[in-house]
Amino acid sequence: MLQVRPFMVFMVFLTIFPGCASSSKVRKLKESVVLPPLSTGIKQSTVTYEFSSASNFGTEQEYPEEVRQILEAEFIQVLRDSGYFSTIEQGSEGNGLHMKVRLVTTGSSSTRFAEMITKMTLFLIPTWGTYHFEMKANITTPSGRKEDFHFADSIRMFSWFPLILTIPFNNTADVIKEKKKNIYKNLLIRMKDNQILNL
Repeated sequence: MLQVRPFMVFMVFLTIFPGCASSSKVRKLKESVVLPPLSTGIKQSTVTYEFSSASNFGTEQEYPEEVRQILEAEFIQVLRDSGYFSTIEQGSEGNGLHMKVRLVTTGSSSTRFAEMITKMTLFLIPTWGTYHFEMKANITTPSGRKEDFHFADSIRMFSWFPLILTIPFNNTADVIKEKKKNIYKNLLIRMKDNQILNL
């Protein structure tokens, strides 16, 4: 019994502290965007939005509703934190500013398979892969003007148990969340530059 315990402790340790790291070296957008505040005398806009999301690891599939809601909440949080909007409501195109946004996460099917193997071996077999985030936004202004925007960014993920013992790294979920939030911030900057947002 005494010989089994160290092994059991080791297995539990692997399960609780999986070795994952992330790298943002694959970049296509400005990183850590800081949104400028509203100019003096400029009123906040009202906006309606539609948000959809999917994954594509060989075949594009819509995310389950509970996952879509989490991703939608991240998008809405960026809109709220910007201070650009007085009201933010989900809904179809109307008389005001409208944003129709779709986010798709892509990667190869081999990346998912390798990830599964790593988890089955409790992170003893190292794997890595690149995940791509692609966002398309269709914007309609109160005057009826329409503009389309397309943004893409990527993050490289590494999974291996020794990583937790050798290098410091950020929480993987937080890194991915910040990557997506940065895409939304880039969208707002482009809307400002295109005079859709009069800041």
